[in-house]
Amino acid sequence: MSSDGSRIVGWQDSDFGNRQGVYWENGEQHFLKDNDGSILGEATGMSADGKTVTGFTLDRVGYIWNEEEGTILYNPNADEEYPEDFFTSLPAISDDGTVAVGFSFNPFEGGILQGSSFIWTKEDGFTNLNDFVAGLGYDDLGIDFSLANAVSPDGKYIGGIGLNWDLGDARGFV
Repeated sequence: MSSDGSRIVGWQDSDFGNRQGVYWENGEQHFLKDNDGSILGEATGMSADGKTVTGFTLDRVGYIWNEEEGTILYNPNADEEYPEDFFTSLPAISDDGTVAVGFSFNPFEGGILQGSSFIWTKEDGFTNLNDFVAGLGYDDLGIDFSLANAVSPDGKYIGGIGLNWDLGDARGFV
């Protein structure tokens, strides 16, 4: 929801059961569409001003939709042998719409906690979250950041779940 409550995001189920991304404003529903005019999938995050929305397409590719700048589609596994097997989502975005986080995984090979997370900044684009954290010089405590699903309003903190392979368990991280 936008900070003033004027816009709300989510989805509208199609006649075929697909979740179509929408926002509601002043009681009116608007479909979110990509740069080619195709309806996007489920909307999961929104900037404070309501102008930038994150989610995933009907083809399970992550997206960032901006009402003025268009749509960015992202699949970090596009070069894999079967990229369509992967599920990629961008569940959260900062209040100012300049930082978003997401994850990608193959449900047929290990599941969600064996996937990978990424961060998107308006300035630098997409970066694997493990690489981003290492680049900042932080100790990752042996965690493979696999499911980033939250970002603070100011974009400075990321939360999610990761795997610590040495200890053999899942760990929450901030």
